[in-house]
Amino acid sequence: MLRVIHQAGHAVSRSLGARERRCLPPRRSALADHNILITALHSHLLTEQPRLYFMHFWGLGNTESMAQGIKAALNKVHTK
Repeated sequence: MLRVIHQAGHAVSRSLGARERRCLPPRRSALADHNILITALHSHLLTEQPRLYFMHFWGLGNTESMAQGIKAALNKVHTK
């Protein structure tokens, strides 16, 4: 899930899901490169397959810079 809240020229972003743990470090780096801070990383269930991880993050800045950071993180996703 990804939520972007736009208010007064600033954007705040909250969470991004990943099905494979190996996808997390590149996404984390992409967000950090755009000054978006990771606030939590977890899964909700103990035995679900495939595993689903949630990365929560917080960024405060103009909408364009936040969108660039999120886009960079999403570009790290390889889908089939």
